[in-house]
Amino acid sequence: MGQFDRGYPNLAAFTSSDEDFAIYRRFGYLQARLLLDKQDQLRLLEERLDRYDESDPMKAVRKGLTPEQYAQRAKLLGEIEAVFTSYGACRFCLTLFKLINSSWFDPKQSDFNVKQSSKDERDSKRVQLPYRHVSCAYR
Repeated sequence: MGQFDRGYPNLAAFTSSDEDFAIYRRFGYLQARLLLDKQDQLRLLEERLDRYDESDPMKAVRKGLTPEQYAQRAKLLGEIEAVFTSYGACRFCLTLFKLINSSWFDPKQSDFNVKQSSKDERDSKRVQLPYRHVSCAYR
């Protein structure tokens, strides 16, 4: 570890030297706050889409839309998709963190297989995942 500068470079070298040293916070409180915020954003966008569709029932099915109306609807749906994609990424990360912390996950296995070394394990058919580290980006 001596070849790395003090601080994070040295800590990163240490934690990456053995998978058992790679322990990171999952920031559960912050994940919950992000998910709640994204849910609220989606709720507001859903209300906007509902109001848009209610203003003219034909808008909901795209029949007879003028180019301007189509552009407005496409813009709103684009906003919804962006927030929903970000929300989905947050949910996916939360699920992965829960999965990693669950009792059936064995991070020392590196391929998809069924581990059957005991009767209990044969009965439960423990699944091994190929990923040791999880990286999630929040928008």
